[in-house]
Amino acid sequence: MNWSKAKTILIIALLITDLFLVFTYGEFGAESEEFRDYKALSEFLAQKNIFVDAAIIPKEHKDMAVQFVQKEGGELKAIGFHDKKQKTISAASGLLLFMTQNETEKEIHIESIDMVYWLDESNLDTETAVSIDTAFPAWKIVYNGGEVTYIDAYEHNN
Repeated sequence: MNWSKAKTILIIALLITDLFLVFTYGEFGAESEEFRDYKALSEFLAQKNIFVDAAIIPKEHKDMAVQFVQKEGGELKAIGFHDKKQKTISAASGLLLFMTQNETEKEIHIESIDMVYWLDESNLDTETAVSIDTAFPAWKIVYNGGEVTYIDAYEHNN
């Protein structure tokens, strides 16, 4: 037996196995799980009376940190960010969460979807002249002529 040829074949087989494992379990595999068929998502939502043009659905999102804001005299100012970023959900996931929150017979026409920092102002301390709070990443969904819903954009592993 030609040991040189056998070693070459074994090395090539191991490299192919390594590539398979990297694409399956590594960084590349994680990216491939990201939702890609926005036209199908748009058609699925249309069956639920939620109409969105696939072209306006953001295709990318990034890890984001919380933002610290200060309320002073009725105005909000950004004063900094937390040093740790967390994973966020895709716009497609945000739309599916929006769908589960809006199970109604009325038609919903989505006009825009944007990643923003959102502060639930119902929890703000209105008695204090100056207060500091935290704004979280959220998908801002504008629909039906200006109605707005915010969907928490942090990925929660349940």
